Amino acid sequence: MTLSQLLDLFPGRHRIEPRPSSWSTGPDDLEHGNPYPLWKSSDNVVHQLQWQHLQIVIELVRKAVEIATTDEAKHHAQVARETLDRALHSDQFWWASRRPMWEPNIVNRGLMEQREAILNAYKALRVSDQSEDAKREDYYRYISARDLREKITDQLFMF
Repeated sequence: MTLSQLLDLFPGRHRIEPRPSSWSTGPDDLEHGNPYPLWKSSDNVVHQLQWQHLQIVIELVRKAVEIATTDEAKHHAQVARETLDRALHSDQFWWASRRPMWEPNIVNRGLMEQREAILNAYKALRVSDQSEDAKREDYYRYISARDLREKITDQLFMF
């Protein structure tokens, strides 16, 4: 059967807007405004820290790629970007969900991949020709990511 035949067989009566959710989202999750409980739960401290950390990594990698002008900066920015691609996987969040999945090694592996991305991004930013004030701001972001990484690691020991 073709798609057009299916549409003829089941004509649409009204338009339906899908709600943010996944295959794992239950009615209770939707009721509590938690559409992605296995990946981005509002009740999960580890998830919140993971997403904060990842956001800093993404920002620093984006900036490194954007401002890299020297060969050394371009090299590290490219490594950071490629590493970030590998670090953007859902396993680290899923295994941190504790619904009932919990595997600290996979959560930590995600952090290590992100750490490699941020290390190269920061190196690219340090060797770039941006101002010292901008480099100092990048350093503060790098330190914030390091602090978040340690908080996540601490959480891994609590369960």
